[in-house]
Amino acid sequence: MDRLPSIFSNTPVGLVLLSNPLTTSVYRNAVVVVVQYNNMGAMGLCINQPLHLTLNDFDEKKWGRLSHVPVFKGGPMQPKQVIITSMEWNAQHRCLKWQLGLDTQQISQIMADSDDSDIKAYCGYVSWPQDQLLEEIQKAIWLPVPLPSKKIFSIPQPSLWDTLMLQFYPKLMENKQLPKNSSCN
Repeated sequence: MDRLPSIFSNTPVGLVLLSNPLTTSVYRNAVVVVVQYNNMGAMGLCINQPLHLTLNDFDEKKWGRLSHVPVFKGGPMQPKQVIITSMEWNAQHRCLKWQLGLDTQQISQIMADSDDSDIKAYCGYVSWPQDQLLEEIQKAIWLPVPLPSKKIFSIPQPSLWDTLMLQFYPKLMENKQLPKNSSCN
């Protein structure tokens, strides 16, 4: 990914992507945040597909005080793998601090140190081999959103994709028949 779109700045980590409204794939109406990027490729988590489960539904004994943490469908890769994340807005550096793959001890420490951390769990993830993410953005399979990650998490989940599409890509929505309730997608 030598030539990154201008919105990538230095790295696409934190970049918010919307699936193209014409897609019929497993990514239909997906909002994905790129959470890792290196010379091997990129990884993202779909943030708008709640499973309406908590970690308690998986194994109450294993998760203890984290049993209330909501679980989302993070993507189609390794869908049985549970990835625990912590998100916290760092006002000093004006960025979202997003930690991945945390264990219960690490999460407990984060919760003890800060009341502002948002803990979520994801089953699976989205993955792109080297150069594939850039190619898919150039082909408009994924539509980048020039919006800070912090603001993304303040929009209600059921309407996140619709809201962002209408705000940033309204012309693509003109001929698209949207469902009355996008949370059913």
